[in-house]
Amino acid sequence: METAENNEPVYLTPKEVSEKYRMSTGTLQSMRRKGTGPEFTYIGRRKVVYKPEKINEWIDSNARTTIRPYSQSTYVLQHRLLSVAKDYEKIGELGEFVTQANKLIEKMNLGENNGKL
Repeated sequence: METAENNEPVYLTPKEVSEKYRMSTGTLQSMRRKGTGPEFTYIGRRKVVYKPEKINEWIDSNARTTIRPYSQSTYVLQHRLLSVAKDYEKIGELGEFVTQANKLIEKMNLGENNGKL
């Protein structure tokens, strides 16, 4: 934990958090209301402060590698394949199309049953 020269904990105001972590004070306020942001403390009735280590913990707990299990373009491709599959079904050649489409989907690494036709 960061401490001042007299070994007391360092607290940051929303403005200081905003400057240090490049978030607007409005975003911080919104996150406080929703309960989605870093842990904070009230001093008195209105003054809000943050402990730097709590902000870092919150940032670490929100680490992600992607927003979706696969990209938007893959999602679009899956739906296009399903549409084409319906067309092949109408002309009686669905079996071969499904086999080839499933091989393509496997190559795209979408995982078990994710997008299988």
